[in-house]
Amino acid sequence: MSHPRNPRSLLTPAVHQLLDRMARTRQLPLHALTPQQARQVYEMGSGMLDIPGHKLTRVEELSIPTRDGAA
Repeated sequence: MSHPRNPRSLLTPAVHQLLDRMARTRQLPLHALTPQQARQVYEMGSGMLDIPGHKLTRVEELSIPTRDGAA
């Protein structure tokens, strides 16, 4: 299996924008911060992670019987 030369080519435009915004913040990686600092940085930036999801073409409820009788 061959890999694309640029893995970013596989990303959606929304994820491209998210990664670009994250890069512009020039923030240290979370693992380089103290736990308290990492929590603060995560809280400040967590709104950037709200990317609208794809609409599902259908939703189907299933009930599959099992050996122990649970459904």
